[in-house]
Amino acid sequence: MGTLRAVIPLVDLFTALREELPTYAGPSFPELGEDSAPCIVIELMATEEEPEWRPGFYLLKKEPVHFEDGLLEFSKET
Repeated sequence: MGTLRAVIPLVDLFTALREELPTYAGPSFPELGEDSAPCIVIELMATEEEPEWRPGFYLLKKEPVHFEDGLLEFSKET
């Protein structure tokens, strides 16, 4: 299993996600089994003030390669 790590401003993350909304997984990194479907884990730091989002970890049911494609498309637009 590979890992893609991207550190981007929250406003840019919302733009890159388009209309997909991640699910809150809690304050700790989620435990995922080896047989879990590929997904994206997003960490929202407590220092990032966004009233509609709680600090912690979020899961996006999307394969990392598709998320990476979205980030690349976003970077071309900016």
